Order: sequence, then structure tokens, then C-alpha cells
Amino acid sequence: IEGNASADDVVDALSVAGFNSTSSMPACFLYKELLEKYPDARVVLTVRGDGNGDAWATSIKSSVGSLHQTLYRRPFRWIPPIRRFKGLFRWIFEHHGNVKFDGNAEMDADDLARMYNRWVDEVKQHVPPEKLLVFAPKDGWRPLCKF
Repeated sequence: IEGNASADDVVDALSVAGFNSTSSMPACFLYKELLEKYPDARVVLTVRGDGNGDAWATSIKSSVGSLHQTLYRRPFRWIPPIRRFKGLFRWIFEHHGNVKFDGNAEMDADDLARMYNRWVDEVKQHVPPEKLLVFAPKDGWRPLCKF
């Protein structure tokens, strides 16, 4: 897909390309559109740690968050594909999570934890319970296999 595309355009492109599942960001933000197009689909909502968002915030800051900071440094910030990736990254966190970045492109941990908590609540409210598995990796494979 080139240029601006609607959520439906992206969902259709995934289907045409042969994908039958998605995971993580940014595809997870299309769960409503995917459920509308595929009403028999099921959703696995993965939760972390104690469930309050702090573990997720710590993970994000030490993984993709630190990568984001690196991409703002020279020479990376001048490379066109990296500039586009940075734009997508910021859009995800600012638009979907209201996460603020400081002058060093570092994300605020409290904002990240709030983003996580809002996300978990939203998915639980929107997805019918019979189509939703709230999954904690610490629970092992059994819940996934049963679902």
C-alpha cells in the first residue's frame, strides 16, 4: 500500500497477501476492523506482569524504546527509510497512547503504563468474551491450546 490508506484497505491488503493472522503493533490497532470483516475470528490479548502496565512499560523502554532513541542520532536520523519508521513509531505511541517523548526521544514510563491499561480495558470491553482469550505467558501453552 502506498500513500494514505484506510484501515479497511490495510485489512484487505493483508488478506490478499495471504495472511490469516496478525500480532502486535501496528496490526493490533485494527482488531475492530478485523473482527468486522472476519466475525468468526478470535482475539488473544497478551497481558504482562502484575497487570498494571509497569512491566510492559519497562519492556518497551528497554527494547523498541531504546531503539527509537538510537534512530534519532546521527547518521540514522538522515536515512529516509528510518525517518519513515520513526514517524510510524511516534504515531503509534502518540496517537494511540497519548505517550509523550522528552527532548531525547525517550518515552515517559507512566504514560506507557497508562497506554497499556487503557488498551487492555478497551479490548476487553469491545471483544465478545467467547472470542477473547486474555493470556499471560506465565500460564504456559495450555490456555492457548484450549482456546
